[in-house]
Amino acid sequence: FLTGLYVRFLVENRIALANLQKEAKLLKERELAGGVQKSLFPNIERFENFIYAKNVPARDVSGDYYDVVKVSSNEYFFTLADVSGKGIKAGMYIDLESDETTHFSIADKFGNLVSTTYTLNSSFGSKVVIAKTGILMNNEMDDFSSAPGVPNQFGLLGEKFNEIQPSKRPLSSMTPTIVFKNNNPFLIMGSPGGSRIITAVLQNFLNIAEFEMNLADSINKPRVHQQWYPDLLFLEKGFDELHAEKITELGQEVYFMDPGTALESIMIKNNYFYGYGDTRRPDSKAIGVNGD
Repeated sequence: FLTGLYVRFLVENRIALANLQKEAKLLKERELAGGVQKSLFPNIERFENFIYAKNVPARDVSGDYYDVVKVSSNEYFFTLADVSGKGIKAGMYIDLESDETTHFSIADKFGNLVSTTYTLNSSFGSKVVIAKTGILMNNEMDDFSSAPGVPNQFGLLGEKFNEIQPSKRPLSSMTPTIVFKNNNPFLIMGSPGGSRIITAVLQNFLNIAEFEMNLADSINKPRVHQQWYPDLLFLEKGFDELHAEKITELGQEVYFMDPGTALESIMIKNNYFYGYGDTRRPDSKAIGVNGD
């Protein structure tokens, strides 16, 4: 009898020790995962659905399988899962990344210049993902006129010249721009923002070319937008309200809008490159690389 109790005691101790070791390991992994996430996301406290997951096989590149561990009532953590044992990692959603149109401008010492705007059109495009790629399809069909006098998502009206036809390209407001001054590269710019892109790019050019602003001052100036229909003058928040009142008195209805564009621009002056990432988007940035 005593021998049986002793054996049972040893077995239960072994199980308890193994459980303690598992718990200690889990807490360590949780701590490491939390440290990684907090370094990547300084404002992690405001996320309510973070997930922690140990490395487990995932079904495809999107990584569908996770061991979810709830840390508290509103706190979760996750680690990335290996995919098919090939070292591919499941992606992390970063809410500061654009979910629609993106623009980038590039210039180098050899005179190569790039101004590129590419788009899904509206948020997450057509909401259709190409199987096993994670690539979203755009919904550029909205840039066509679905019917005469029927506005698209940006309120733009179109007629028969922009009607849907096979092998036809729709109109677009995308305005990737390269400006030369005295036959030398001077300004590279573009922006997301739908119908507001054209006016944003134009204002940046006028601020620099006509009003001789530097790049940062030009981009930080509040923007205005008018697209004929609706008959409103859109003023970006931050625009002088006294000026807005005067415009209203003259008979033009105004509407204060949130920022909807983000100019990514480079100015080349006196053999120096000046870049500025529009602070209207938190993921905008200007990067200079010095080297061969």
